[in-house]
Amino acid sequence: MFPGTLRVKAGTVVTLSMSPDTRETHTVTFGSPAYLTKLTNGLLSDPLLTQQDLYPSELPSLGPIVVSPSVHGNGFANLGALDRDPTTPLPASGKVMFPTPGTYHYACLIHPFMRGTIIVTK
Repeated sequence: MFPGTLRVKAGTVVTLSMSPDTRETHTVTFGSPAYLTKLTNGLLSDPLLTQQDLYPSELPSLGPIVVSPSVHGNGFANLGALDRDPTTPLPASGKVMFPTPGTYHYACLIHPFMRGTIIVTK
């Protein structure tokens, strides 16, 4: 689920999916490197997750979550908790769309060492 780096063109809808054999829960949370570091450092010292950490930042039924540098004022966007465990109601994937070229960073808030970058070109 976590490629180190992915390159896509602006306007591309990316589906981020859990690996078929994965039974652990993960999040895919976008934000600036400083914001993600602040979030993940806070979780390392106090690993209590909040609703903001576990729920999508936008309603998935409205389509892909749009990720841009200005979304929520700090680039924050979250697919929420994902897993492939058939005994939970959590989805196994989520969709994001990048309308603006740039470099987008993401991390798993449950496993802060899991990070990636999506580079969006024109």
